[in-house]
Amino acid sequence: MPNENPMEFVNFSKMYRLFLQTDSHLKTQYSISFEQYRIMAYILSLKKQEATVSDVGHHFDSSSPAISRKIRVLFNLHYIIDHADNHDRRVHWLNLTPEGKQVTDTVSKFLRAKIPGYRNSG
Repeated sequence: MPNENPMEFVNFSKMYRLFLQTDSHLKTQYSISFEQYRIMAYILSLKKQEATVSDVGHHFDSSSPAISRKIRVLFNLHYIIDHADNHDRRVHWLNLTPEGKQVTDTVSKFLRAKIPGYRNSG
């Protein structure tokens, strides 16, 4: 069955190419993937600017082990820190470091310049 709207395919192709370029830029400049940027943007978007691994996993509909692998990279790059909850030492909160906030802000500006109408929503 022929595609009834060829512009839909063209638009999808442009978006996909932009995604690949952005992912490549993030890996080259910051050693992170687009998914890892999204994790940092999500944490930064929260009122308290902190989340648990479970919170992040639920938001992205991903398992804790998968999210933990992505967060470990951010932790090793010093973009994220974790600290134990004052009332329950088993709970660990994730926060962005000043460097992590800077990277997230820079990438958000890059995306706003590339994508009309882009707004960072985690």
